[in-house]
Amino acid sequence: MRKILWFTIFVFTTAFLPHVNAATNLGSPIALKAWNELQKNSPKTYSKNLPNVTFVVAPNSDLKKVNVVENQVIFILHYYEKYLPASTPITIYIWDSEKDREWYDASLRAGINKGSYDATNLNKRFDSGASGPSQDGSQAMELLEVDIESDQYPYVLYHEITHITQFVQTNAKTMPCWIREGMATYNGFAIESRISQPVYINSMVRIIQRGLKYSAGDVDYKKTNPTFWIDYFKENETRSISKCSQPQDYAIGAMGFQYLTGTFGFDKVYKFLKGLDAAWKPECNSGISSGLPCSSWKDVFTKTFGISPDTAYSGFGTFIVDQIAWASKQTIQSDLLLRKKYPQNYAVPSFELPKIQIRSGAPCAKENEKGIANKVEVKCFKISEFLFWSVAPVSSTREEMPSPNNNNQELSPTPSPTPSQNPDDIFGPNGLCDIEGQYLPTEKGEVLLCTPNGGKLRWVQSADPLPINGIYPGMKCDPIGQILIGATGKNVECVTVKNKNVWIYRN
Repeated sequence: MRKILWFTIFVFTTAFLPHVNAATNLGSPIALKAWNELQKNSPKTYSKNLPNVTFVVAPNSDLKKVNVVENQVIFILHYYEKYLPASTPITIYIWDSEKDREWYDASLRAGINKGSYDATNLNKRFDSGASGPSQDGSQAMELLEVDIESDQYPYVLYHEITHITQFVQTNAKTMPCWIREGMATYNGFAIESRISQPVYINSMVRIIQRGLKYSAGDVDYKKTNPTFWIDYFKENETRSISKCSQPQDYAIGAMGFQYLTGTFGFDKVYKFLKGLDAAWKPECNSGISSGLPCSSWKDVFTKTFGISPDTAYSGFGTFIVDQIAWASKQTIQSDLLLRKKYPQNYAVPSFELPKIQIRSGAPCAKENEKGIANKVEVKCFKISEFLFWSVAPVSSTREEMPSPNNNNQELSPTPSPTPSQNPDDIFGPNGLCDIEGQYLPTEKGEVLLCTPNGGKLRWVQSADPLPINGIYPGMKCDPIGQILIGATGKNVECVTVKNKNVWIYRN
């Protein structure tokens, strides 16, 4: 599963400076080839094959927004048709109104498997999308908010559909985190930026200036050498897929896939994925419970690309260092400005929408009625006073869900401190924090969010990914007094907090 990125970006309105040639404009010949490969694979026309997709839309959703999302989904399915057959059954669950929170939760309980539900449970996620198998065997994507104004849109859709293409090619076999998330991240940003090169440049600079910066931890990423990044890829090989990290696997992995795409092309990348399924060995089953990738992926990599992973890592490391040097000379432009300057980049044609089909998680009319969803028998179950088709509804965890705060943001329940501890002295969940809306990663790879609680600001463990796009509270800023619209739609102001210039929500 997964998710929406991650780390926030500074927003500026300065245009890119002119460069000498196209390769320099993109940082290197490999980056230029990656851009050219994107052009080659971006269709100018679309096939008449109607994707086998059904949209399950919560009843109070903004239908205009939903229609935009539906057309975006149809577009990306056409885009990937070479690698994702139109016959592939796909179900998209959409929630766009807090009024439908209980309805949507019931729909997911009816529609997706327990593991997927546990990961997308509404008391654990906000403003994100996820993908995974549904109960009837179709590929599913859950959208927990429809925000077509966000600078994460339509990246989230493209990222998640990329995951679906991976699952179809590999039959959901495990793969290293850098492959799984790096490919979805690069493809998501690249396809979003496919028409206008300045938008593509902006996307790549975002990944570098924000994602790589935070991935480097306490090390100044601008001063890193290739070995620093090579070590990441080597260490990534034996990490469980359940422990994929943000932004590391997303941002560093994306740079690896820009290199692979620019060096070998999209077709070779998907040939590699397809080979993972064929190379699956019986002994790989021993790693399923831990989520460890099957080591045979390295043999498939070598056979497909003609170089070993270790040799590729050396190329990745040099490429990343070169691109960091290039990106340090670029200035990130705001999403709003890009949309005004390059509207054609964000325009998507209107497509014929497929007819609604019976799918697990879709509404039904008569309790206990039976039907067929994707060749699987389903029954109409009553779940939280609603009727949905399902194979076997997931048990409710509704009683664990907190009520929404003033921002309509659902937060994970956090454990109470032991009686011997003063909660104000805790650094972690329930501990005091300074800046409302600030995100903070922990050493365990968890994410904390500074949230109003009982008249104080406290850290709350959140399943939100660390954001990468837009301005969020807690980010460094300059100059003092500047006021902008933050990524959440609320105004943020540059002020001094504890001798640091940071953005905070403006009252």
